[in-house]
Amino acid sequence: MRINSFLLAVLALCLAMTSCGASGDGVRKDDGTFLLTGTVGVVGNEPFSRLVLSVAPAGGSGPPADHAVKGPLAEELRSRHQGRVVTVECRRCGESAPGRFPCIEPVRIVGAE
Repeated sequence: MRINSFLLAVLALCLAMTSCGASGDGVRKDDGTFLLTGTVGVVGNEPFSRLVLSVAPAGGSGPPADHAVKGPLAEELRSRHQGRVVTVECRRCGESAPGRFPCIEPVRIVGAE
């Protein structure tokens, strides 16, 4: 009986983690946007450099996940917030190809440290 209770608790915990977005995607909203907090930076060499938002993984272990930043707010993030931790409300801007960063389009800058 104790084993069944334990297995049920583990199953409930696993379901809760997957439904809450434990992958580090941020807080999802009803309009399809979500919040991400990370460090703004530029990766790569010219002419192939990219603006990215480096998001720490859920749980704090492992390398950060980079998200390519596109759209009208990209230049503001590059010029005014590079190297800083920011929270942005964003949406996905298409499917990412294998080996490429997932693409996000910030809708607004919620906060910056």
